[in-house]
Amino acid sequence: MRVFACGNCGQLVYFENSRCERCGSQLGFAPEPLALVALRPAPDGSETYQPLDGAPPVQRCANAQTAGCNWLVPAGAASLCPA
Repeated sequence: MRVFACGNCGQLVYFENSRCERCGSQLGFAPEPLALVALRPAPDGSETYQPLDGAPPVQRCANAQTAGCNWLVPAGAASLCPA
């Protein structure tokens, strides 16, 4: 199993994690860098997030609620991830 690190605090996190256990940052899988990234909610309260690594805004896959998908898609793009 591949291990990742929280982009906010460096805590080891696993692919299945949706939140860092140490700092509470929300996490999502970004397919472009193949990385689990820490997210900051958009200040406008929308469904978009700003990755803490400075990447463009993203949103969660539409299957996040029903199937537990943790993949991210570009904000405003198709709502389903490639997985």
